[in-house]
Amino acid sequence: MLLLKDHIFLLIRDALNFRLKMLNSAHGFGLRGRNYGPVHIPKGKVIAGWRVIGKLGEGACGSVYKAQHIKHVDKFAAIKAEVRNANKGNVLKLEVAVLKRVRDRPLMPKIYASGKKANFEYCVMTLYGESISHLISKLKSGKTSVSTQVRIGIHGLAGLKFLHDSGFVHRDVKPANMLMGVDGTAEEKFVHCCDFGLAREFVQLNTDDTGHSVYKLRPPRERAPFRGTARYCSIATHERKEQGRVDDLWALFYALAEFRTSLPWSSLKYDSREQIAQVKQMCPDEMLYGNSPVHFLKIASHLRTLDYYSRPDYKMIYDVLIVVMKHGNFTFEMPYDWSRNREPSSPLSLRVEPPESIPPAIPSGTSGSAPLSNLDGLLASISNRCSVKPARKETGQQKEDKAKKESPKEFKKKADKRDTHEKKKSTRAKYEQKDNKMKPSRKTTLFPGLTPLPNDVPDVVSPYNTEHFMSNPFSF
Repeated sequence: MLLLKDHIFLLIRDALNFRLKMLNSAHGFGLRGRNYGPVHIPKGKVIAGWRVIGKLGEGACGSVYKAQHIKHVDKFAAIKAEVRNANKGNVLKLEVAVLKRVRDRPLMPKIYASGKKANFEYCVMTLYGESISHLISKLKSGKTSVSTQVRIGIHGLAGLKFLHDSGFVHRDVKPANMLMGVDGTAEEKFVHCCDFGLAREFVQLNTDDTGHSVYKLRPPRERAPFRGTARYCSIATHERKEQGRVDDLWALFYALAEFRTSLPWSSLKYDSREQIAQVKQMCPDEMLYGNSPVHFLKIASHLRTLDYYSRPDYKMIYDVLIVVMKHGNFTFEMPYDWSRNREPSSPLSLRVEPPESIPPAIPSGTSGSAPLSNLDGLLASISNRCSVKPARKETGQQKEDKAKKESPKEFKKKADKRDTHEKKKSTRAKYEQKDNKMKPSRKTTLFPGLTPLPNDVPDVVSPYNTEHFMSNPFSF
């Protein structure tokens, strides 16, 4: 009798344990070393003095929550949680290490607390607003004005400079990882670089001959794994080279170019990285920045002279962007395109010929690739292989035969739709003709090139100064 009771007790215990494991897996928790999806934290749960009040987003194995301080109710933060996984690398652990290194630098997220729970790890950090990619997607045209473009560039350059001075490269710079400050705060007009899960330390602490600890450049690997986003990463990243400071800047200026026009490789899929690399190698800077200020050509020419060991001239890049601000009479206090709830004020058809002082950044032919004249053919061939071919247009006889088969009601419906389209087209042409009269001519364009500014142009009041971009904490 006693043995039967013990047997029943063991069966009940095993059933309860199995039920508990199933409930945990449904909420994103599980045994250590297994991944059951995003972390679920119930609303109202207190973690390190912060009460969870809602979910902001989630990914493959992590989630982000908005939290409120339990004592100072006017303070809010973001809690990033990740499932504890022993088999895969801990992305949040690396991000916490980066945040601790950059906590005292401007434009960088501040870390308030971090730790481990039974089933997940967490990090409490600064709460920011929406991402640049989400804000631009709200615009009807999907493109920004030059004013918004250049200010994002200056803030992004400053953020990357501060990150590089801390000894890390980001390796995944893109609009989705650039966040605006929360509305109503002192940082609402600043752009912040976030998400350091793919960052890598490019310096290492060594001891010199005198016994003092000094930072030295970390030797690059002969072949590095691909890290980043194929749409924005540099050509060196496609070639599996070690990413350095210059590769972060390439990603930044690819994103800035996309703010004004579609990238030539934007129609290609992510899994066609080799084809994206071919287009990037063959695309001249004049085409890439065809709808951006011509000053960007000087920056691109400078980036092409750098490699993993080189330190970018942050001050020169900053000065060029400030010149664009002066030429356009822009200020940092101006509202962004999404803030004023209307289309960009700068003409989207802006095209400035490059000055003679700036040589072409890419020669007419590159080793191991086709000449630039074949770029259109390459894009056409890739498009044919990667996308669905459009249907053939119907001939006049085919249209007549199709119309005979239609009922009078369907025929009238199509005719009304065609008339409405023609009216909209004529109205649009009338307004475009009126706008063209108001647009400045090519001779009076806001961006004539890298020419000296007149004496009566006011200085741009910038939140940064030249010392921010000149300082170098390392000896290389």
